[in-house]
Amino acid sequence: MENPTYRVILAGSLKEGFARETVVSNLAALFKRDEERIRKLLAGKPVVVRAQLDLETAGKYRKLIERAGAVCRVEPETSASEPDVEAAPAAPRRPPEPTRPHKALAVCSRCGYAATTEQDVLLLRGDCPKCGFVTKGISRGVAAPKRATAVGGPGDAFFSLADEYDPFAGGCHATAKKRVLASLHSFGVFLILFSAMTVLMILLVAPARMVFHQLFQVFFQSAFAVAPIAISLSCIAIVVVIIPLFNDGLTLGQRRAGIGLVFSKEAEAGGPYLSLVLRGAGVALLSLVPGQLVVNAANWLGYWGDWWSEALGMWATAGLSWLIAGVVWSFTPSKLGFVDYCSGTAQIESLQDAPGTVVGALVPLAAGGGFFLFAGVVAPLLLRLAGWQ
Repeated sequence: MENPTYRVILAGSLKEGFARETVVSNLAALFKRDEERIRKLLAGKPVVVRAQLDLETAGKYRKLIERAGAVCRVEPETSASEPDVEAAPAAPRRPPEPTRPHKALAVCSRCGYAATTEQDVLLLRGDCPKCGFVTKGISRGVAAPKRATAVGGPGDAFFSLADEYDPFAGGCHATAKKRVLASLHSFGVFLILFSAMTVLMILLVAPARMVFHQLFQVFFQSAFAVAPIAISLSCIAIVVVIIPLFNDGLTLGQRRAGIGLVFSKEAEAGGPYLSLVLRGAGVALLSLVPGQLVVNAANWLGYWGDWWSEALGMWATAGLSWLIAGVVWSFTPSKLGFVDYCSGTAQIESLQDAPGTVVGALVPLAAGGGFFLFAGVVAPLLLRLAGWQ
């Protein structure tokens, strides 16, 4: 029995709460089309944007389109024609030439679709008209053309006929700006959770007469001298593993910055839960292990011995580790970071920058860092100035 196929239909209308121009910009980035063509697709008439998909792939397209702000639905394909739905002009096809046997000029690395004419969309634009796979390097057939792949002039190529193969589906890799914003947002959430867990630990463990002293006079010591590694691991697990379980695999920072996530074939085979756990392990490895090695080495050499120097060493080394990882990422052709390799994922462009993206990404950092500084620095200083020791 042949497996059923489905098509993705853009309804031509907007989701409630989305501005029309914002949706046009988002869909233009998603479909890699000019905004004028997207406006025509949002004229109120249903349009088929993808066809011959399995249900899982069709569902992924629907989520991306709805996240962009447009109304979308998935329907099973039937042989009967439906006059109220017209095919999108995204993937023009030419009838096969009967006078000669077809040779594959290019083959989609995901679904095996073969381009048999030089006018095929797989060659001209770089995305498969069957499954939508977008690749930097496509698998070539025996008759692959030896020609430049620029569209519209030098430097305007949408893909390169290189021998390497990008195993990740879906558009362009996320920009450095979006990755930084997502990281700062996640670090802010980490600080909020770290502060909250420290306060909770004080309330549960400290004697009642010592609670005020622990919270407002020696907060830093309470946070960094008692189980800092355990608290840090718990916060990392919440930020990069538990929250993404209920957020399509994305951290809150990635969602806010407009980053999408795609999985390699190996990650899909292992399942999303394993991928998220490996991501958390990668974050913990980069954040805690180098700092702990530095602290142990310093203690062995007799340089450090108090809690504040060890805490400063841990945090400074963690920041340096992430900075080095970012520099290495900037020189990596694949644009996959250390955590991406650990989890078998790639961060891609999902939506264009929305108004308030930068401010929204920095709010958790300001809130978490602000509380940390108030409880650890400002409050003790004010109490000391007031003569309350």
